[in-house]
Amino acid sequence: MKRSLVFNVFVIMFVFSFYSTEAFGRYIWVANTGSNTVSKIDTLSDTVVGDPINVGAGPFAVAVTQDYVFVANIYSKTISKINKYTDNVESTINLNKHPVHLALGADGYIYSVVKDSLDFQSNIMAYLYKIDQETDAIIGELPLGYISTSAISIGINQQNIAYIPYAHAYTAETGIMIADLNTFSAQDLHKYPHSPMAYGYCSHGVSIDSEGNGWTECERLGARNIIKITPSGVKEFISGVGSLSELVIEDDGYLWTIDYSETEGINSVVRLDLTDNNYTKFPSSLAPVRIYHGVTYLNDYVWITDPASNVIIKIDPFDGTEVASVPVGASPRSFGDMSGFEAAQLGFITMDLDGDGYDENEDCNDRDPGINPGETEIKHDGIDQDCNGYDLTTDVLVAEYVAADDVLKVEATSTFGGNGETANLEVTGYGPLTWKSNKLFWTDNFDPAGGNPGSIEVCGIEGCETVQVIVR
Repeated sequence: MKRSLVFNVFVIMFVFSFYSTEAFGRYIWVANTGSNTVSKIDTLSDTVVGDPINVGAGPFAVAVTQDYVFVANIYSKTISKINKYTDNVESTINLNKHPVHLALGADGYIYSVVKDSLDFQSNIMAYLYKIDQETDAIIGELPLGYISTSAISIGINQQNIAYIPYAHAYTAETGIMIADLNTFSAQDLHKYPHSPMAYGYCSHGVSIDSEGNGWTECERLGARNIIKITPSGVKEFISGVGSLSELVIEDDGYLWTIDYSETEGINSVVRLDLTDNNYTKFPSSLAPVRIYHGVTYLNDYVWITDPASNVIIKIDPFDGTEVASVPVGASPRSFGDMSGFEAAQLGFITMDLDGDGYDENEDCNDRDPGINPGETEIKHDGIDQDCNGYDLTTDVLVAEYVAADDVLKVEATSTFGGNGETANLEVTGYGPLTWKSNKLFWTDNFDPAGGNPGSIEVCGIEGCETVQVIVR
């Protein structure tokens, strides 16, 4: 009854201290570009936690690690580092360049795309910074080339391969760069342009599938494409859908994003099936304007920013319906990699969505705090509370000690497998019971019993039942 994950979890050989998993399995953070704040959202109660967290000017993108939330402040040329357990800005990393996007790498470093200037000029260089999340030190700089717009982002797969969608209107070039972050050298940076595409733009988001492929969106004058690209640069286009939004791949293998119709003037929520590239559009209450939207996934729901309405919207992935709308700061722009879901795929963290102390690898239902390996099983309710794989249907009919003969007599039933014949019941400390097919119960006399045990435990495949012994 484990919750299935489409993504493969690659265990990275680092030792992390695991604090309360509530700190990252339950919350998402959203960058409010218009108010220079970050809002922390409790995804179980659909509420904002505490006051908005003040960061630098123009919070543009966010990435989450085991202990920190990193916020790229595009106007103040800084990255704010928020302690996830105190919700305070622990430090500010000065870059002297404008950070436009950032992501957590499979090696534990933060990678940020930065630019010399935000001016719309043909000679503005972009770089990829490698940042130590503990010391805040910039330990590497990789030139990416001239990028005239801020339409550049990054996503990193399980093998530490980075996908970097970009747009450079002056050279009529739009495409995706691929960089091997294990070597972090210009020699391992490859460009896969979609040119000629005059005034083409790519989205501010990349999502990674279970095979390590990158997914993003690019458009030209309303001609929209969702693009899949492999680590070797093989591209596949799904035409006619998408916009300049983030996108996310969730547990069941669906990609979610936003589609804007210029002819109809509406935004729709889009669910794309990665197995056949067929997609479904769901109506939404998103403001009917062609505007950037952040998209992420956590706790079995899709979340979307609505910058025009200053809210984030919770979407049920089964039918696309809107479950909740949560007011946040001004112009909420980006979730980035902040759900913790992407980090979990890299092996950095495990999630405890219901906060019961058992992470998703141990808990058979990580959305119910009353179901986990430490819970007491409730009999005959059809629910597996203790995560052993079964409901408990064992009933002890007789637990009798005959003092004069020093004999312990036990009879028990079970509905396991239908009539209980395969339940394999035994009395702890005494031995197995015998199945009586003519009477459809398990029984035996233990002689000598060695005295009155007071109580006995009858165990089988489904679990154990403890009862008091009657003395005759």
